[in-house]
Amino acid sequence: MSAPSYDGTIAVPDASPGHADFPLTDMQRLLVVSASDGMEYALHPHLYFEVERPGLDIDRFVSAIARVIERHRRNIVAVTPELRLRQIEEASAPRVSVWDLRGLSELGTRQGLMQIRHRMSHQPLPMDRWPWLDFQLTRYGDSDVRLHVNFSNLFLDQFSGLRLLSEIEQYYANPDVELPADQVGIAEVSLALAQRHEAADRARAYWTDRVATLPAPPELPLVRLHGNPGLNRRRLVIDAATWAAFTAGVALHGMSPVTALLAVYGEIVARFSGSRHFILNQMITRRLLRRIPGAESVLGNLGAIYPLEFDWRGAASLLERARRLQATIIGDLGRTDWSGVDVLEALNARHHSQGRAACPFVVSSGLAGGPQEAFGYSKLATPQVLLDHQFFALRGDRVEIVWDVVEAAFPPGFIDALCHAHEALIRSLAADPQAWTATTALVAARSPASPVETGPARPLPTGRLSDGLKAGARVAPEHPAVVCGEEALSYGELAAAAESLAKVLCAHGVRPGDRVAIVLAKGVPQTIAVYAALLAGAAYVPIDPAWPQRRIEQLVNDIGAAAILGTEAGQCPGVPVIAVRGEAAAVAAAACAGTPLPADLDPSALAYVIYTSGSTGQPKGVALDHRGPVNTILDVNGEFGIVAEDVLFGVSSLSFDLSVYDIFGAAMAGATLVLPDPADHSPHAWLAAMVERGVTVWNSAPPLMQLLVDVARAEGVQLPALRLVMLSGDWISLSLPDDIRAIAPNAKVVSLGGATEASIWSIWYPIDAIDPKWRSIPYGRPMTNQPWYVLDEQGHETPTWTTGQLHIGGVGLAQGYWGDPDKTAAAFVAHPATGERIYRTGDLGRLLPDGNIELIGRIDAQCKIQGHRVEPGEVEHVLAADPRVKDAVVLVAGEAKQKQLRAFVVLHEAAGPSEGESIRASLVDRLPSYLVPAQITVVASLPVTSNGKLDRSALLALAEPAAEAGVDYVAPRTELERTIVAVWKEVLGVETIGVEDDFFNLGGQSFTALRAVAALRSKTKLNLSLGGLIESRTVARLASLMTGQRLSNALVPLHPGAGPALFMVHPAGGSVAAYRDLARDLDRASFGLAASEPLPGTVEALAQGYVAAVRAAAPGPYTISGWSSGAVIALEMTAQLEAAGEKVAQLIVLDAPAPTDPPPGPVDDGTMQDWFREDTAGADLLATELHHVYPVFAQIVNACRSYQPPVVAADVALIRARDGRVSEYAEHPHEAVGDWGWSSRTRGRVATRVVAGTHHSLFSPQHRADVVAAVRELAR
Repeated sequence: MSAPSYDGTIAVPDASPGHADFPLTDMQRLLVVSASDGMEYALHPHLYFEVERPGLDIDRFVSAIARVIERHRRNIVAVTPELRLRQIEEASAPRVSVWDLRGLSELGTRQGLMQIRHRMSHQPLPMDRWPWLDFQLTRYGDSDVRLHVNFSNLFLDQFSGLRLLSEIEQYYANPDVELPADQVGIAEVSLALAQRHEAADRARAYWTDRVATLPAPPELPLVRLHGNPGLNRRRLVIDAATWAAFTAGVALHGMSPVTALLAVYGEIVARFSGSRHFILNQMITRRLLRRIPGAESVLGNLGAIYPLEFDWRGAASLLERARRLQATIIGDLGRTDWSGVDVLEALNARHHSQGRAACPFVVSSGLAGGPQEAFGYSKLATPQVLLDHQFFALRGDRVEIVWDVVEAAFPPGFIDALCHAHEALIRSLAADPQAWTATTALVAARSPASPVETGPARPLPTGRLSDGLKAGARVAPEHPAVVCGEEALSYGELAAAAESLAKVLCAHGVRPGDRVAIVLAKGVPQTIAVYAALLAGAAYVPIDPAWPQRRIEQLVNDIGAAAILGTEAGQCPGVPVIAVRGEAAAVAAAACAGTPLPADLDPSALAYVIYTSGSTGQPKGVALDHRGPVNTILDVNGEFGIVAEDVLFGVSSLSFDLSVYDIFGAAMAGATLVLPDPADHSPHAWLAAMVERGVTVWNSAPPLMQLLVDVARAEGVQLPALRLVMLSGDWISLSLPDDIRAIAPNAKVVSLGGATEASIWSIWYPIDAIDPKWRSIPYGRPMTNQPWYVLDEQGHETPTWTTGQLHIGGVGLAQGYWGDPDKTAAAFVAHPATGERIYRTGDLGRLLPDGNIELIGRIDAQCKIQGHRVEPGEVEHVLAADPRVKDAVVLVAGEAKQKQLRAFVVLHEAAGPSEGESIRASLVDRLPSYLVPAQITVVASLPVTSNGKLDRSALLALAEPAAEAGVDYVAPRTELERTIVAVWKEVLGVETIGVEDDFFNLGGQSFTALRAVAALRSKTKLNLSLGGLIESRTVARLASLMTGQRLSNALVPLHPGAGPALFMVHPAGGSVAAYRDLARDLDRASFGLAASEPLPGTVEALAQGYVAAVRAAAPGPYTISGWSSGAVIALEMTAQLEAAGEKVAQLIVLDAPAPTDPPPGPVDDGTMQDWFREDTAGADLLATELHHVYPVFAQIVNACRSYQPPVVAADVALIRARDGRVSEYAEHPHEAVGDWGWSSRTRGRVATRVVAGTHHSLFSPQHRADVVAAVRELAR
């Protein structure tokens, strides 16, 4: 690929007063949108860092700051409500705070410095006003001074920030120095870039083509975030010697250090994500790419982000991949006239994922900026970023490697391992430049392979499946072996019947190694037939007699059956049919009584062939010898202590391999096998048989156990004898284990897994307490002699937490697929490292730090919706938390780009047809839009297959057809709809817009959406967020949202959960957003009560509406909570509920004094504004948002101050903040009283707990845990 051509300098437009407003730069557009409410991982952008300056002359330094600010006044700008930039003519130097910690103890100094660091590093800076940078200085020790700097990276990129500091140092060193004036300012450069963008036809065409084929971001393992706690900086300094060796090796291969470091990081990301083809967002600067006179030195943010494609597919050396990456970079950098924001918007449009981060993983190089000094502590806050990797040149020929990471977004220990591997790879390439050309794995996943992953190993068993029957007949011939309805056979009787029938088979020419088809319904004769085939030295092949005759004939011919054990109904031409029961059977047995049975049969001989569904529609026969199943059975019996006194219930079909354990597991323990009555297959009959026979062990797929549980609960039956429940073959719902223990209090519940191709089971997990964080039951740990491996597409072991393909090894592996060597070779392969024969399960999973494996799902069932991989189990988990839902299944419907999620729910109580839509609406606040099912269908029960597995095809057939694409034009009907249409026409440039048209289908992007939101706020004076428009999408739904029709019910779901709900009343601002993280950490069902306009004028009227919403949501007794002014409204709600005859279990007050009697009355506007500024000092709000929130705040505060409080009966739990003081409460008469006056407002008890933090930091990450602990301690 040829290098890009640069076509000269860009003319700089005039930025005279005629251009008072000018466009945001590329990076500014991205940051303004990304920081907006409703965007994924929203956060206000800023950078905080510290520099030690011992002996600093503070007055001289402050003067230097003032001179630099004055020098760059033309570059001091702010964002207008129209989302443009405007110069602030009257800008002056910001006030520099100086803190004096001298004289404090070492501990006191350290605490003081940490308090300043914490406050400034978490303090967002304004976008719409000056100052957006903050300098503070701290004196400590003898002569030490620390410089604290916090600046908005909306207005300053890395180069600008470094230049600003450099000029301050120059003026500090020499106050008389005259620095050369800049040629241009940010206004001129912004206009020049905007003009270039408008004419960028060639670049636009290039990126439009690229977007159509770009892959998704890497699938790094993520933990669902609630909000964005911010980035934490990890740093590594590569010493001069190592860096010199690295660059020398890179030069040998003809690469630049930048490309080399990008390729190294690509290798790490590929290894730790399991993705071989992905994008990372690459940060670049426009200062150097286009020759704009003076742009290289202007203060401003001239960065841009473009998706960079990493193609790591196929076997190749890192050098080959790096060269491929270099060609991609050259091609991309030659087409940067078209905005990177527009490229990312196009990506989101392709995936219909507006509002989400197109790629939350960023990489950037700072090597071109030249060497710099390393800062001390630093903390970056960037919206829509979870992992930001950078590298910079340091003085002394060193390089700094940086990872800015939202630690809470990744599993514990994952980033530690990634950073360690990253450093190790850089050092290994520096030590050995030839490693660039290696095709082996350069990054070790785990060293050595985890012994937990490979599982325990013991001497291999040498027996055959029929040995248990022989031993039982010899040791306990009278002990019951198999029971079915009224029929029962002892071990002696069963052995005699099986041997007699085996002799008949031998007399008919069946020889060791032959296959015998078992075409019989479940019952005692079927069990006799299975043993007979094995005693004759043959393998048994289960065939369900209910199958169509054509399928029976197909399988009998496919297997080359030497005989059929069954009835004439299952006959096939040329294959003898031998009866198991009846007169003909008795005659044949007598005639063959002297026929010898084969002796010394080989355990490695074929034991059975079970046919499973094939992807082509043709069944495939899985052929296993005796050693694998015997190994599995002995492992299970030994682990769970299965003995002769046990009674097993064999509910599974013979053609389902769970029956292998039922039949032979019982015999190998000398236990009794109870089979369902063939005359009644209902779960009612199962339950009756289990009670009658004292069943101790159950083994089935989860749906069959769910049926049993439902019947037992409905009939009030307990199963105290049931001590072991083994579930496998399908997903286990998180509620099922506890449901089982409710009817069988002595039962141990175990999840087992594996594949028919690997001897019934190969992995298990005892299910004790259900972790509320689980999305599914862990798959577990390998069983004895059955190692598991998690491998990537290249066959390398994956790191812990990284999804890979699951493989099974060991003695349990099948011989292969009967008569299909090609399929066998594709599924049973050699381990790339050891050569061991292993089986590709077709499942995805990952190794967890505790040694368990987590099952993710099927490889061939992977689904991506809106560009994001979807795990239906996550949606099922949230659905199951809904108190209305008894069971839930989520499936993927549709093909390719039309894929949708469809959910099916079973409810605890009968409901109307609209209940599914109501449940769906409740998911909107709990799941991202791409995880909300397109349709939720209420079903009476979940259908199952003959093997007891969920029948997914039957469920999908119940779903309604997908709606047809396209909508008819509907004219606006209300004034608000007409206003919305007018605004959309203006920002979109579209002539005709109907109320059902989709904003983004009309060509809208996140930035134009934000412009529309700003305009609608201004025109309507109604509250609206960018997230509201993204969620609503159409004029009609947006108008409904803005008028409160959609949210007419003040109830806002905060967190799903079991048990009595917690209702949390909004504070004075009217929003319940502050409660979301608290509700999540409390992990109980929680709802917020949010204010909606128009606001009632009194506390009593507010409470009346909220009480109605609460009573409609749930029965009492109620727990009501409120923070700040919300506590006053919560008190009135408590009084009204009690007056209505309801019981309030507890009123939980979060840092608020009791309202006084008489009330203090309203305050003047000046005081109110002071309180408002104090309340919103740390809030991420634009001036326009503050303007909207203030009237709500003032109205609620004055309503609370005019409220005549009652006395209630409910107990009160008060949680007070230990630190700080709120001006609004400064004159409260009970300020010094521990219960803050609440004992005067209740006839019940008052319990008080004091927790660390201030009134405004109670719910912050560093203090929230204390609040959670206090609430849990005091909760009733």
